[in-house]
Amino acid sequence: MLNALYINPKATGVRAVNDFKAMFPLVWKILNVGKSQNYKDFPILMQRMEAKCVLDFCAKRVARKFPDMLLITRHDSISTTESRFDSLKTEFSSLLNSYFEVEVKIGDEKW
Repeated sequence: MLNALYINPKATGVRAVNDFKAMFPLVWKILNVGKSQNYKDFPILMQRMEAKCVLDFCAKRVARKFPDMLLITRHDSISTTESRFDSLKTEFSSLLNSYFEVEVKIGDEKW
């Protein structure tokens, strides 16, 4: 997946990319449109979209709803203490579903 996202669309012979193209031809076409000017700009665009969703949309709303909750953001996730985990997971899931207008399945990781 990462190869498909970040590789130069003109590259050939990369098995992971060929497999991705075969499995998700429409997504591959969309990725190539996003990489048409300069394929190196695409990861930056994806990171900005991720930041807008996780930081600007989700984390801000969670912080307003639960002002006393410890929030730690890390790339595409938000972490908190074990005692607040269920509240955060429920709220984060709801916000992601609202943001993307589809049901988003999220996992959890204890660390």
